[in-house]
Amino acid sequence: MTVERNTEVIGWFWAQADKRRTAGTRCSLADVLDEARKAGVAVSWREVSWLVEQYGFRSGAWTPADFVVDFLRAYLRGRGAQVLVDPAVSMPVALVALTDGDIAHAAVGFVVDAAMAEAVSRATGNTRVTWEEGAQTPPALAPPLLGERPDLLLSFPPAGMPPSRAAYEGVGGTRVQVDDSAGMHVVLTSTWIADNGEALFVVPNSFVARRGQSKVRDVLARLGLYVHACVHVVNAFRNTGASFNLIAIRKHPAKRVWVGQLSPRADVVRLAESLRSRQVGRTVEQGRFVAWDDFAGFDRLVALERLERLTKHAGFPMVSLSELLVSPLEPASRERDTLIQPTPNTVYLPTFLNAPARSDADAEGLKASGYVALRLDPDKAIAQHVASMLNSELGRALRAELSGGTTIPTLRISALRKARLPLPPAEVQREALSTRLAIRDLRFSLDELDSHRILLLGGTV
Repeated sequence: MTVERNTEVIGWFWAQADKRRTAGTRCSLADVLDEARKAGVAVSWREVSWLVEQYGFRSGAWTPADFVVDFLRAYLRGRGAQVLVDPAVSMPVALVALTDGDIAHAAVGFVVDAAMAEAVSRATGNTRVTWEEGAQTPPALAPPLLGERPDLLLSFPPAGMPPSRAAYEGVGGTRVQVDDSAGMHVVLTSTWIADNGEALFVVPNSFVARRGQSKVRDVLARLGLYVHACVHVVNAFRNTGASFNLIAIRKHPAKRVWVGQLSPRADVVRLAESLRSRQVGRTVEQGRFVAWDDFAGFDRLVALERLERLTKHAGFPMVSLSELLVSPLEPASRERDTLIQPTPNTVYLPTFLNAPARSDADAEGLKASGYVALRLDPDKAIAQHVASMLNSELGRALRAELSGGTTIPTLRISALRKARLPLPPAEVQREALSTRLAIRDLRFSLDELDSHRILLLGGTV
């Protein structure tokens, strides 16, 4: 769903921009918005967002894309929160958009530039937000300024903050340590919410990926804070194409965590309704339930569902690789320049995903470094068939699942030892291989006949 900005307001801003260019003058975002208010121009949060994008005001600010704000508005509609708090306002667009009486009756925003934020409130006519100038990461349990804990908290923790290690002593003397500033921001501010409240954060992918005693994901539960939803957000901010995650935190445990994907092409109202009602969708992007302890990120979930679908379509039983081997898994060679010396019924599997698996029939002359030798029992598996399967769409999905690393995924031998492959009995593999070879020979014969026909016709088709 796309909501258009007011073209008349945009036209007015363009005219003001031309005047300033002609006069050679510069001004701040607050100046532009105050000009609009004095001229009686009705400005919404969408036009403020447009101004930031077009003119580069506060270029270092993390301004959420409009579709992210639209999703939050759809998800939180009818919430009627008494107090909405944003403890780290970079640009005030989201807080102004969400404080409309239906979602929240009042709000407090901790902001670096209170004058600019107040100008946004004046221009949009939103008097429900109180702006407090202060640090981006407020001290633990700083008073929400309205005399009570907020029932709704929203924050976009500043990305790219310098690493720091900090300790926090929670309720009941629970002491935790977090080794990154954005993570400590999530920990500290989540404790502000009321017992029946909800905290929403848009955080980097590292929140999901990093695990350990001092990682924020594993610290939360020790403080009585639990993730209820994790929405993968593509192009969440205007000034970066990186992916982020919108996480919803509450003070009571969740049996299952709802996950989905929000992108500029998504139907934000439909996705928000699925999250509100905790419904799964037809695709993984439209919603799934996961066990939070096992969740390793949205991309991994997509890959697992694809692998499951391909495996089911193959229709063969899953066989443990370890049961197919006649000798333990090992690198083809540990010497850098050594060439593969093929052994019978062996698959040479590359540790890098883009390269094809080879059987002993076509591996001679390859450099052995970077390959793992799978020496197969001929009564259970045929090397050429297994290599062909590992090069198929299903096989590459299996290999991706067994790989680690983000920049250059690499096959992990430790994971390969636990791998399961979809394989028919050995006699069926032989028949399939024989059929493929016969088809290959037939194609060669047809190509030769076609070449001979062209020669007979004098070199023309």
